[in-house]
Amino acid sequence: RKSGDLARRAAVWWSRAANLEDVRSRVKLADHFYLGEGLPRDPVAAAAQYHRSIGQRSTTSAFNLALMYMRGLGVARDLHWATHMLRVSEYYGRQDGFPEVWLPIAMARALLSCLWLLQSMERWNWASF
Repeated sequence: RKSGDLARRAAVWWSRAANLEDVRSRVKLADHFYLGEGLPRDPVAAAAQYHRSIGQRSTTSAFNLALMYMRGLGVARDLHWATHMLRVSEYYGRQDGFPEVWLPIAMARALLSCLWLLQSMERWNWASF
């Protein structure tokens, strides 16, 4: 079988399980939408699925959604929401006993700090210097 056919079939099964409110399946379905594996690439649908799974305490969804907010993929670019989603991801990760969650979050926070700096530099009045 072709890998595309397998990805389509997997997306169908992830979708069925997600409709039964299985959080891991919803995250996988969002990943399929985001990457375009077996489904048309649709960052808006991916963001919607990640949002739904955050209500079920998904650390991965909160982290992925934070990255989407940072880049403006499927959602409007919003660094405030990106910061909030990183905090949610860190909270869920610690509550669920994943101490290793600190490393990707620390890296994302470093990137977010750079983005905040660049955004604030765009608003500076450079002519006054």
